[in-house]
Formats: sequence, structure tokens, C-alpha cells
Amino acid sequence: MRLTISGIRKRIQRAKLRFKRWILGAVLLLCLLPFALVASVKFIDPPVWSWQIQRWIDTPDNYPEVTQHQWVDLADISDNMQLAVIASEDQLFPEHDGLDWDSIDKALADRKAGKRTRGASTITQQTVKNLFLWPAKSYVRKGLEAGLAVIMDGMCDKQRILELYLNIVEFGPGIYGVEAASQHFLTVRLNS
Repeated sequence: MRLTISGIRKRIQRAKLRFKRWILGAVLLLCLLPFALVASVKFIDPPVWSWQIQRWIDTPDNYPEVTQHQWVDLADISDNMQLAVIASEDQLFPEHDGLDWDSIDKALADRKAGKRTRGASTITQQTVKNLFLWPAKSYVRKGLEAGLAVIMDGMCDKQRILELYLNIVEFGPGIYGVEAASQHFLTVRLNS
């Protein structure tokens, strides 16, 4: 079979078209992936999350071999605990869109002035970091965290975000969520 110039051109055109379709599909997948990730935790209590996986991969010194975790519905978590976490972590949680712009501005101004950088992460940002991202500090991670926080705040109500946070946050080495923390610290208290 002989290839002609027009045959070669047709093959090149088909290859270009396949390549463009592949690139378009990859871009579409990357654009939809954050929404799919957030949608999954809107309805499903995550059995594992990235913060846990990171601890398994790169286990810190003196980290327990067995971790503690038990999922609890938000309705079964004390209102006082919910309010305490909001008061200590993110007082504007009920009002913002996933990001606290004033805190971000202040943190950036402090950094620019050479002052110690202060935290500006909301409960929503901490939730998406613990669920989907990695712990190392970087502008890339912070950018992804901010985007995912806005998506999560748009797709999930505040109660679901708080429920996720209270069930996945690490309260001590290998102690994930308020139920595990309350059981662990009650046992420690009773045994001392």
C-alpha cells in the first residue's frame, strides 16, 4: 500500500483531531474533578481521607500504630462542641462563602511586612485540605484549597461542612474526629 501526500495529510489531520479531543477530554475531566470530589462527600461519609493517607505514608515519630475514628452524625454532636470549634477556628463560618477575605488580606499584609504569618484558613478550607489535599504549605496547595472551599461552600450546607470537619479533624496523634477524641480523652482522664 502506497502512501500519497494527500493520504499522509489525512492521517496527520486525524491524529491532530484525536489529540485535540484527548486534550479537551483531559481539560474537561480536570474541571469536573473538584465538583465530583465535593459531590461525593456531600452524600457519603468518607471512609478515608488524604490527611489519614499522608500519615500512613509518612508516619511521624511516636505515632500510634492503631488510629481511632468513629463517624458521628452532626445531630449527635453536642451543640457546645460545635460552637466551641466555630468560636476557636472560624467565627465567621456561618456567614462566609468558604473564604474569609479579611483574614486573607491581613495574613498577606503581615507576610509582606515581614511579620509572623497568621492563619487565615476557614473551617471549610481546613475540611477540604484534610479531605483532598496534602499537608505541606505551598501556594499551589493554598490555591487548590481556596477553590475547593468555594465549591464545597456552594454545594454543601454549613451543617454538612461542620459535620465533615468534626469527624475528620485530627485532635491528637491518630485521633480522628470528636467521638474518638472524647472517648480517648475521657479514658485518659479516668485512668489518671
